[in-house]
Amino acid sequence: MQQLATRANGQQLADPDFVAELARWTGTTPDRRDGVPTYAGGPQPAPQDQWTLRDFAAGAGPERIPGKNFEHQPSIAVLTPYLAGPEADIRTGQALQRVLLTATAHGLAVSFLSHILEVTSTREELRRLVGAARAPLAVLRIGRGYPVPATPRRDVADLVMSDATTVQS
Repeated sequence: MQQLATRANGQQLADPDFVAELARWTGTTPDRRDGVPTYAGGPQPAPQDQWTLRDFAAGAGPERIPGKNFEHQPSIAVLTPYLAGPEADIRTGQALQRVLLTATAHGLAVSFLSHILEVTSTREELRRLVGAARAPLAVLRIGRGYPVPATPRRDVADLVMSDATTVQS
């Protein structure tokens, strides 16, 4: 699994469009209501990290405190629907909700390893690795984490279309 994460990250960083989009959404200033601000990006990846970590601080994150390394063999969860279709997607989302809430209730941190799923070849390899008939919808790293400040959120009004709003083609 670790090799899949490394390969997916490398393929994405080789794509100029991906790198440009990542730059638009990470290392943002505190006045933005979306994106990942520098203060929430976490420490910079370190040479001893065995798992590839995304740099959400756009190179401006703090150096890791000595002795505060990430675990080398974290718990990984792969959520894959058994059936296909919208109902299966909803059930997988409900399972994800339960995992996230249960982890939080037990004082655990969860991070998404979405880059594995965003690259077609690594997503397919992971599907075969876990013996699933359907492609995984979420890959999670579960363990101990460090508290970070909340990230900004858009207002609900910015995201919800009213009934009066119509889309014209």
